[in-house]
Amino acid sequence: MRRTLLTTNVAASAAVKTTTTTTIINAITLISLVIIFSSLIISPNTVNCSSPASDDKSLHLNATLSHTSREQNLKDEQIHGNVRCKCLCPTPPLDRSLPVDISQPRRHLYVRNTSPEECKCDNVVLPHLSRDIRMNHLTEFCNKCECKYQSRNTTTIRWFVIFALIIVSAMSLYMIVTTSTKLGGIAYESWPSEANGVQPNVVNHNHMQQGQLWQNTQMAISRTKFGGASAWLCLIVIGVVAGAVASVIDIATGWMKDLREGICQGAFYLNREQCCWSLNDTIFEGAHCSKWTTWPQLLGITPDHSFIDYFMSFLTYILSSLLFAGLAALLVKRFAPHARGSGIPEVKTILSGFVIKGYLSKWTFIVKSICMVLVVAAGLSLGKEGPFVHIVCCIGNIVSHFFPRYARNDAKRREILSASSAAGVSVAFGAPIGGVLFSLEEVSYYFPLKTLWRSFFCALVAAFVLRSINPFSNEHMVMFYVDYTRPWILFELVPFALLGAFGGIIGSMFIKFNVRWCYIRKTSILSQYPVMEILAIALITSFIGYHNEFTRMNSSELIKLLFTPCGVADVSMLCDYQRNLTEKVSFNRIFIAEAGPGVYKSLFFLTLALIFKFVITIFTFGLAIPTGLFIPAMTMGAITGRIIGVAMEQIAFNYPDLWIFQNACSTGENCMTPGLYAMVGAAATLSGVTRMTVSLVVIMFELTGNADFIVPVMVAVMFSKWVGDAFGRQSIYDAHIYLNDYPCLDPEEKFNAANSASTMQLERVAEET
Repeated sequence: MRRTLLTTNVAASAAVKTTTTTTIINAITLISLVIIFSSLIISPNTVNCSSPASDDKSLHLNATLSHTSREQNLKDEQIHGNVRCKCLCPTPPLDRSLPVDISQPRRHLYVRNTSPEECKCDNVVLPHLSRDIRMNHLTEFCNKCECKYQSRNTTTIRWFVIFALIIVSAMSLYMIVTTSTKLGGIAYESWPSEANGVQPNVVNHNHMQQGQLWQNTQMAISRTKFGGASAWLCLIVIGVVAGAVASVIDIATGWMKDLREGICQGAFYLNREQCCWSLNDTIFEGAHCSKWTTWPQLLGITPDHSFIDYFMSFLTYILSSLLFAGLAALLVKRFAPHARGSGIPEVKTILSGFVIKGYLSKWTFIVKSICMVLVVAAGLSLGKEGPFVHIVCCIGNIVSHFFPRYARNDAKRREILSASSAAGVSVAFGAPIGGVLFSLEEVSYYFPLKTLWRSFFCALVAAFVLRSINPFSNEHMVMFYVDYTRPWILFELVPFALLGAFGGIIGSMFIKFNVRWCYIRKTSILSQYPVMEILAIALITSFIGYHNEFTRMNSSELIKLLFTPCGVADVSMLCDYQRNLTEKVSFNRIFIAEAGPGVYKSLFFLTLALIFKFVITIFTFGLAIPTGLFIPAMTMGAITGRIIGVAMEQIAFNYPDLWIFQNACSTGENCMTPGLYAMVGAAATLSGVTRMTVSLVVIMFELTGNADFIVPVMVAVMFSKWVGDAFGRQSIYDAHIYLNDYPCLDPEEKFNAANSASTMQLERVAEET
């Protein structure tokens, strides 16, 4: 008895001694977080420059940087050269005798300057204009210039603060593990047992002492605030690691996608944007870069759009796709079979209480992270957003095993996994709030209030670290930023509802066809040759998709293009409108115009792209490689929405006297925004496939950064959910759970509440008859 009490006192004393150290560590961690958030909010690396215009519209374009430490910035940039100027320029008339209308909408053109002393827009290269027009007229077009200045010192400070945060978290983790192990060891050593010579007649008394001892030890640990601090430190570590891993994956994916087309001279490790960062002859949206060399150019073939040039580009495109896809398939088959698929169905199963051994292991995490880069760069019809949830859950499972409170308790660890799934969506889309709602609505079965708050915190840390580490992100914090100048009108709720119904139909069709094909794959000889099947799908995707501009480009870039409204300076075929550039109008008014031949040609290729994406994604989702479905589903919906949006726009142009257009379009303004229809269609199709509602609306809001169009998205999602449920209530993830025979408790499934009495009565009636 005296030994037990002495041990309890020693344990309590050891725990109390660590209280001061733990408080200091928590304070340092909090201060580090505050410093990081302050460095993001008070960002000294963004400098504005202005271009004052005179009354006669003559524009002075040599804008001067305004900054308190301008001299030091100039000194830094003379060494590093990292300034990005944004010029807003309209399209000049091809006929030089016509006046230039500088009041037309501008397109953002980015020029890399080696010196920030002057932000000049007179050297912008517009590829669709002849050289004489550019040289003689371009200085009259660009009436606004903005600079984005990125200081190397600021980046260094952020890296240092993030590194300090990681060190502090590691120190706290080490102290928690060490202290908990010592206390647990003292307690367990003091427990009596028969092996140590305890007589059987005192076993009950010893059990009472054990319970009292363990209670005292737990109280001592709780007094050190380890009970609450360990959870927050665990979430901080998960968020930091998730953000860092997502940054590496994003940068590696961008580099490997550009590697399929060419290489940077003298710096093969840079992608196209990084390679052309400091060149003045490069615009952000174009391909004019003297340092970037395509693979046909390396072979001595002149890029003159000849058959040989086209064939060599086509051949390298196919070979690179086969190489990346085949390497990913071999890695998954050899090292981590659990790295295949999306991972969301299995995460839902694990969070429901079922154990899948090895599914959240370190090998699964490593292999899936590498293979996700390979399959996205291969150009397959899949995304990396779904696998991000699986990867971050692997991170959460690995980190939680360093904390005894979660390593020994599966129920507590599932709370960490719920927060990890929210962080996965947060780093995938840059949508922390949507990630929390996704975890609540889609993957978690048990979601108490404390898990909600912890999920929000983990998603916030992950999104912040991703934003801070990635140095080549755009000036917006959202993935598909839109800036629509015209509000939607009440009549447009009808086509929005039709888009929602179409999303529900195409989503239900996709679920049925994909599940059927996955069942055939699982029960046929195809299951014995997964690598050959992946190579065949990669060959078909690259061979057919290369010849269509909209299937050859990356899916995220295609979605961004479809979301973006057309301006008069856009060179895409989607924006080939016959506009009158001689009329003087106000800056914020875009007059409606007739669609040119390029628009109709684009609609034809978009229709082919929609059919191809739908068919090839059915065969791609479920392969033995990491496969995500968010981006392919959004792509199909965005294509459909853009087609319907252009149709509505041309109806308003050709029939302006209809009663539905008289109030909104009577002045000739463009009252229809095809990009808005693309955004609504993307949300509708994604809802039809995943059956998400509230979380999807919030994710779309965070993706686009525009809250004015939440109502159209809500209408489309609601109709998509209704129509989809009419064909089947299962989402694609629930369907794959049943396909793989995972144990699952479906909250929407109805069970017959039959009792023994009713069963006996039925048997008796059967016997009497």
